[in-house]
Amino acid sequence: MVKSDDARVRATTTDWVLCHTTPVVRHLVFDALNVQSANNKIDEIMDVRCEHALDVMLLSETWHDGDSVSIRRVRAKGLQVLEHACPRIRPASLRVNAVSLDGGQRVSSFQHLCAWLVVHSSACTVLLVYHPGSVAVDSTFFEELSSLLDQLVTRSVPVIVAGNFNIRLDRPDDHRCRHLLDVLSAHGLQCRVSSPTHDRGGILDVVATRADLTALEVSVLEVGISDHRLLHWISQLERPPPVYHTSTYRLWRRINLDEFKATLRQSTLCAVSIDGDNDDADVDTLADQYTGVITSIADRLVPMKSVTCRRRASNVWFDDECCAAHKKCRWLERRCNRSPAYKKQWRSEFQHYRQLTHRK
Repeated sequence: MVKSDDARVRATTTDWVLCHTTPVVRHLVFDALNVQSANNKIDEIMDVRCEHALDVMLLSETWHDGDSVSIRRVRAKGLQVLEHACPRIRPASLRVNAVSLDGGQRVSSFQHLCAWLVVHSSACTVLLVYHPGSVAVDSTFFEELSSLLDQLVTRSVPVIVAGNFNIRLDRPDDHRCRHLLDVLSAHGLQCRVSSPTHDRGGILDVVATRADLTALEVSVLEVGISDHRLLHWISQLERPPPVYHTSTYRLWRRINLDEFKATLRQSTLCAVSIDGDNDDADVDTLADQYTGVITSIADRLVPMKSVTCRRRASNVWFDDECCAAHKKCRWLERRCNRSPAYKKQWRSEFQHYRQLTHRK
């Protein structure tokens, strides 16, 4: 069978859209552990990584320096490391084996690192938190944690919060436990750990994901590296299928007005009725005649075209005020391209739009 060039283009475009809308699911294997000094446990940590075929390791309380031998040994194995060495005060640091992304939030009541993991076309945001057990949990901790989560949950990708909070989540009557669960719930997150994570009992370590996604199965394993248990889970990074919208339009700007007028004069709309056939026609008949004639002329001079666009999810902060400011800015930009008289007004509106988005 022989196809024309247009047919080939249409078939190729259709195949691409169907392939692009197919859901893609990527699996990442995670581990989280309060390691309590990684300086002399690198070999054991690498053994755990190989045994569980890990993609991402979240290690807290590593007690390392910025130029620590343990960090250089991990990088020498071809692994990507995101680490933050704190002053030589226990606890010292956190480390994430991942593609890095700074959360941009400065906090004083706990230590944290934020990473943006990208696997092909799928991604997720991981927040690793460590709160020292020797430091009392006060209102500042919950305020700073809530402020940090405010920035992360607005992202379109899934969010994973993990780490050692040193709050007994197995005590529902404890006000600190209730406050932490309320903060997570207010941001659409739910704790997925239900077994004790410490040798002496108690759920001190947390793995929280979005409540509207499929619940993770977090395994609590004893690996003998520290008095904390290893949290092991597999995350499914599913790329949401895109939504396409097909619309039709005509290129009215390209119509030849002289040709349109000539064609309209020769149509039945401009023909003089000698026998008075249209004198008894009702309004609906005349309206249908008008619509049919104009449509047939438009189909001949400016044929209907269709375009398929992909709808992209808007950011949560992009509200009606931002939308109105953006439309006005674009309207002035088009006027500015036609006439320099709008240039000053467009610059002022563009500056206002940028200030508005920064405030949001």
